[in-house]
Amino acid sequence: MGAAMKQSMARSRRLRRPCISLTFALLCLFLVTVVYITAYTVGKFSMDARGREKLDLTDRIIHSMTRRFQECQAQKQLLKNGQTTARMALEIAQETKKKLEMELGLMRNRNTLMLQSVEECKKELELLKENGRGAVTLALQLDRLTKERQLYMDAIAVVNRSSDVGRRQTADVFAAIAKEFDEWEDAAPNKTELLTNCNNAMRRYSIVFDAGSTGSRVHVFRYNLTSTPHAGNFSWNGTRPSLASFLRLDDELFVENYEPLSSLANPNDAVASLSPLLEAAKAYIPESLHACVPIEMKATAGLRRIGRERAEAVLDVVRRLFARGPFWMQSELDSVRILEGWEEGPLAWLTVNYLLGALNGDNNTATILDLGGGSTQIVMHPSDPKAIEAYAEFSYALKVNGRSFVVYQHSYEGNGLHAAKEQLLQAVAANNTGANSKVQAANKIATGTDATPGASADVAVDAFPCFPKGYVHTETGISNTRDGGKVPSMEECSALFRRHVVRKHQPCGSNSCGFNGVFQPDISAVPMVPVYAFSFYYDRLKPYIKDEVIRVQDVLDIASQVCRSMKSVRELLEQNDTK
Repeated sequence: MGAAMKQSMARSRRLRRPCISLTFALLCLFLVTVVYITAYTVGKFSMDARGREKLDLTDRIIHSMTRRFQECQAQKQLLKNGQTTARMALEIAQETKKKLEMELGLMRNRNTLMLQSVEECKKELELLKENGRGAVTLALQLDRLTKERQLYMDAIAVVNRSSDVGRRQTADVFAAIAKEFDEWEDAAPNKTELLTNCNNAMRRYSIVFDAGSTGSRVHVFRYNLTSTPHAGNFSWNGTRPSLASFLRLDDELFVENYEPLSSLANPNDAVASLSPLLEAAKAYIPESLHACVPIEMKATAGLRRIGRERAEAVLDVVRRLFARGPFWMQSELDSVRILEGWEEGPLAWLTVNYLLGALNGDNNTATILDLGGGSTQIVMHPSDPKAIEAYAEFSYALKVNGRSFVVYQHSYEGNGLHAAKEQLLQAVAANNTGANSKVQAANKIATGTDATPGASADVAVDAFPCFPKGYVHTETGISNTRDGGKVPSMEECSALFRRHVVRKHQPCGSNSCGFNGVFQPDISAVPMVPVYAFSFYYDRLKPYIKDEVIRVQDVLDIASQVCRSMKSVRELLEQNDTK
């Protein structure tokens, strides 16, 4: 009997054991799910709160930087106009330093929050990997969190990189401000006599270095003063009127080289490249006025294209060169820097219209076209400001002699003379890839169709219409050698540029477009004013024009004639041999 009961109880336990195991497993799964959902909810709430805090910090940083930039611009203009004393400038520098320190602290706090978010994601992932494999919902959460983690990692990488740059830039700002602060203090006791002599001079000079994509140039401008509003003993606490209305351009020294700073293998080579230009400026300006003369260098598309780190290394070398003297570098950071594309055109427009005397009174201003090696700029002044008021990125505001201007400006990066040529050659080479490209390529420009069925190239690599007969471009292999070469064609070459580089009919989101999908005001919105085209426009056209007034049709005629009469490579070699 006892044995029978034991056997019966054993059978009963064996029957219940699977049921208990299943119940326990379900209970465990339920508890794990509740725990992880709770943890995820708490974590998500924490992340949301931290995300809001990060956004708030970012907004505060942007607001502070924007306000500081506006204040700096305003104070800079006051300093240029002589409406701020040196002592006031020192106070401004101290206040700016405090604001920069505050911004750096905000950036550090934002960086810390990002790091905390990443660490929390890592911990959650580790826990899910250890315990969450049995539940489908948790597996889905795991996938989602993995993606979130990657997004956070990407974000923190960007923040860290930008913070490194930001810290370096902030450190540079601190160093420059501290140095300028010391220079201001040093100048007060021992430079008053020098500055008095500068103020009393009736002849003034300024030095501007232009670091372009094809070389460097120095312009030394000489002005005569019609009056001396700054005459007398210099006072550090006094305010001085602007000299702009008293200056008359008298002469200019221009010296150039063909060594673009962007091509230097070693940033220190900038010293050897620029020193001859600097020596020319020293020789042109009387030694007694050297310390009075402001010097600056502005770089354009060449340095913009090589990356900020390489460019800054070059600029630092130039700053050290200028700091040795004997000229006056007003501000390390502003005197030697890269001009952004949106600045380059308006400054050229300002120069041209200043020389024309168009900035005074109600005179109409000229439109300018500037063709450089790496970019090209266009700037015009619409008679109706509404023509560009909806396009802030294409607007630039200036105030000169009490008159306000809002001009249209755009810099076409990559559409300078040399950069556009590189674009075209790369496009043609890309369209002619493949082992049978030379066989399949047809001159679509000349015929309007492909000579070989299925050909994808729009011009044969050995019948390039922009080159002289017999010429071979070694980097791409593109040439004009088929059947001994063909006479270059302006029409065919222009068609290639319109296809690959200057795409005229690309939409821009407006009824009025320039090219490559860029907004440009309707020409009817601009008064009938002269257009000044300079830089490579002038260099390339000057040998073919009698005076400096030219029409668009004249340019087309000249280009056609130059192409038709272009000598072959063989003829050029024979011509050189006879010399």
